[in-house]
Amino acid sequence: MTDDHKASRWAWAVVGTTLAFLLLNFLVWTYNLNLLFVPYPNCGDLARMAFAPEMSQCRELTRNLPRLLQDPTLEATSSFEILSFGDSISRGRGGGENNYWQDFVATHSGLKIAWVPEIDDNNYTQDLVRLLNSGYFRAHGVRYLIVQAAERTVVQRFTKPVNWDETMPLGQLETLFADRMAQLFLGQQYIDEWQTRRILQTEPFSPLAAKALLTQLITMHSARIALDIDSTYRRLAKPYRSAHELDDAEPVINAITSIFAEDDAVSDLPKPAQRSFTADGTRNQMPAAMNNNFKWLQRKASHFLGTDRYLEGAQRWKLRAPMFSGPHGDTLLFHLGDYKANRRNREDDGILKMHEHLNQLADLLARDGIRLYFMPTPNKLTIYQDYLVEPIETKSTLFPRLRRLEGKRYTFIDTERVLSELARNGEKDLFFIDDTHWSSKALPRIAELFDFD
Repeated sequence: MTDDHKASRWAWAVVGTTLAFLLLNFLVWTYNLNLLFVPYPNCGDLARMAFAPEMSQCRELTRNLPRLLQDPTLEATSSFEILSFGDSISRGRGGGENNYWQDFVATHSGLKIAWVPEIDDNNYTQDLVRLLNSGYFRAHGVRYLIVQAAERTVVQRFTKPVNWDETMPLGQLETLFADRMAQLFLGQQYIDEWQTRRILQTEPFSPLAAKALLTQLITMHSARIALDIDSTYRRLAKPYRSAHELDDAEPVINAITSIFAEDDAVSDLPKPAQRSFTADGTRNQMPAAMNNNFKWLQRKASHFLGTDRYLEGAQRWKLRAPMFSGPHGDTLLFHLGDYKANRRNREDDGILKMHEHLNQLADLLARDGIRLYFMPTPNKLTIYQDYLVEPIETKSTLFPRLRRLEGKRYTFIDTERVLSELARNGEKDLFFIDDTHWSSKALPRIAELFDFD
C-alpha cells in the first residue's frame, strides 16, 4: 500500500469518525435529553439537574377551577382583596393540573387574588416594606397579604437588615412588576412551539419529521453563523425599517422556516410554531448538546458508583415504599439544598429574628387594615425524610419550631402539617417525582387553612 493510499484512508477514517461522533451526539441529545431543556411543557428541574430523562414526567399546564389568580399588570387600576407574594411555588412552577395554590384560595374564599414578584430575591421583608410605603396596597384595595417562601431559603430571606422607612414611587414599582411578570404567566409562543413537537411525536417517521431532524442537525452545527448573519442584517436594516418590521428581519431563519410553512400539517400553525422546527438548532447548539451529553454520562457513572451522595445538586435516594407514580416511584429525587438547609437552620437565632421581622411587618400592615398570612412551604425532603431506606444525616426541624413560637401577630399557615398527614395516609405524588415543586394534591386542603373575615 502506497503512502498516498495510507494517507487517504487515514483522512477518510478521521472524517468518518468525526461525522459519526457528531451524529451520535445529535441522536443522544434529540431522543434522550432534549425534552428536559425545552421551555414547555414543564419538565422537572430535578430531572434536568440530575440529567435523568428516565425520571422526567413533562406536564402541560391546565387550569380549570372556577376562580383563578389574576394578573394585576393587565390593568393598572385593578383591585383585589388578596395579594400573594412568593417564590417559584407562587409562580406555578412545576406545571401540571391546577398548580397555582392561589387558584384554590380564590375558589375557596370567593375573593380576588393577585401576585407580584420579588424585587430583591434575598430580602423579602424589604420588598414588602417597599410595597407598603409606596401605597401599593391602598391603590389596589388589598385587605390580606399572603407571603409564601420555600423552607430552603425562608430564614435567609426574612432575616436580612431592613430599612423600615424605605419607599419607592408607585409608578416605578408598577413598572418593575410589569417587567418581571413573565416569570409567572407563560408566553404563548412556547405553547405554540409545543404544537409542532406534538406533530413530530405523533408521526416520528413521517417525511415532515425527517425534514425537521435534518434541519435541526444542520442548524445545531451552524446556528452561530446563522444567528450572526441575522443579527448583522437587523443592525444594518434598523435605520430603514420600523420596529415591527425588524421583528421579522431574520433572513436565514425565515428561509429555513419557509421550508416547512408550505407543509399541510404546518401551514395553519402560528409562525412561532412553524419556526420551532429550527428552534432546537438555534436554541441548543451542538457544543452545548455535547457538553450536556457528557454531563449525562458523568451523572450516570457517579450515581452508579455512589459518589454522588451529598455532593451532586440533585440527590437520588431510595424510599421504603413507593411514594410516587411510575416505574421509579420508590426513588426520592431531591435538591441537595434541602439537606444543606437542614444543617443551616439548626440554631434558633435565625428563626427568632424572622419571627421578629414578621411581627413588625404585621403591625405596620395592621395600621392600614391589612392582615398578614405567613405561608412557608416545606422542602420535598422534609415531607419524605422519614420514609428513606437510609436515614439522612440531618433532618428538618423548622416547622415544629415555627409552631412553638409564641406571640405571633401574623397568621401562620402550616402547610407541612397538611402534606405530612397526607403522606402518612399513603397519598402519592404530593410533589412531582422529577421536581422540587409540589403538585396540586394538597392544595385544596391548604386553601381551607385560610380564614378571611
